[in-house]
Amino acid sequence: MNIIQSGINDINKAEINHEISEDDSLALQGVSNNLLALAYLRLHKNDDALTLIDKACNELYCVKNLVTVGNDERKRYYDQVIINRSQIDVLKGDLKTAYERLCNHQNWVKDNHPDYLCEVLGARGYIEYLMGDYQKSISTLKAAVPLFARNGVVSALNNTRKILSVDYWKIDDLQKSDYFLKSINEDPAGFEYVESMNECEEEKQ
Repeated sequence: MNIIQSGINDINKAEINHEISEDDSLALQGVSNNLLALAYLRLHKNDDALTLIDKACNELYCVKNLVTVGNDERKRYYDQVIINRSQIDVLKGDLKTAYERLCNHQNWVKDNHPDYLCEVLGARGYIEYLMGDYQKSISTLKAAVPLFARNGVVSALNNTRKILSVDYWKIDDLQKSDYFLKSINEDPAGFEYVESMNECEEEKQ
């Protein structure tokens, strides 16, 4: 944590010395505060983590005039911070707030950073699973699976298939539960989903 705090101090100095713009400084501090928050979470200091996560959300959301930091990078970090924020909600046992936060953020992602949609859907589907709404979780996670596969995010893809397997097991559809579990070993990179997605897009053209 000392290294991260030292980095924040360096960012402030760079802004004071006019080496980076004010908005670049805010964006970089947002990234750093997110990392600090994750460190506090590991130490089970959830309140401190919450304060830093909320600060990071504001810093990354409000910046407009970036020079050094790319806007696409800024959006990517902001997306991750919102998901981290929802995870703190889950740790506090507030599944309803976590769910509403991700539903609202999903609309923002569609308009601003659609490549990140799979991450939001994956997080939302997991919370739906925790809430016991297995049918809704299945619908959400099945939408996330081909997007994870297309983006090559194999670890998240396989975690999502594991949750889908449990979802189907919970509603006594053992055949589909077994299918998603086996697909992790039989098609680890999810090529089948990518091919199916491409075929659907070709049919629409």
